[in-house]
Amino acid sequence: MTAVHPSTATAYNVVAATGSSFEEGFLVIDSSNTLAIYTTQAQVSIGVVDQTPTDADAAARTTRAGEAVGIFFIGSGLIVNVASANGDTYALGAVVYGGQTSDTDGYCSSDSSNSAVAIGHCARGVTTTAAGQLIEVLLDEPGV
Repeated sequence: MTAVHPSTATAYNVVAATGSSFEEGFLVIDSSNTLAIYTTQAQVSIGVVDQTPTDADAAARTTRAGEAVGIFFIGSGLIVNVASANGDTYALGAVVYGGQTSDTDGYCSSDSSNSAVAIGHCARGVTTTAAGQLIEVLLDEPGV
């Protein structure tokens, strides 16, 4: 589960793009009223995926037609786990942005270049992340 504080927070279910591989902590965007994975710093993320969709054997799978995925909205004030880009460092309280390049699809970053859009602030300092490592982020930015 992505929610850290309050731990009782409930994700909001939104219909997701068919055949997408959403993972816990991925940033998502609105694409014609369905969720899609965030892919470039020019996009405005609307939320963070709560849990990776799984099959009966608990293996990650792609989304099905009409399936909803739980998200926590940017600007909600919740502290949630967000997947980070590789090699980033976050100081406590530092601004966290959407990822910058194609190898960071769905990830957040500490890099503010190229007009990156802020998603929140680091709630626990982390040094040198691995790709996809979950970091705690306070979703207090408006996302616009």
